Amino acid sequence: AAGSGADAIILDLEDSVSLANKDAARRAIADYLSGTREVITLVRVNPLDGHMTAADVAAKQNEPPVPLS
Repeated sequence: AAGSGADAIILDLEDSVSLANKDAARRAIADYLSGTREVITLVRVNPLDGHMTAADVAAKQNEPPVPLS
C-alpha cells in the first residue's frame, strides 16, 4: 500500500485482525513503523475502553502521536 501513491495508509488493529492474530499484527506494525516511511501512516487501535488498547499502543510506542484535526 505504501508504494501505491496514496497520501496515507491506515494499519488497522481493530476489526480487520482476528483475535488469534492480534499479537502477530502488533509485531508487524512495530516492525514496519521502525523503518523509514515516505507516506503518512496511521494506526487504528482497538476501542479505548477495551482491554486490548494498551497492547496496541505499546506496539506504536516509539512513534510520536499525531493529532487528528
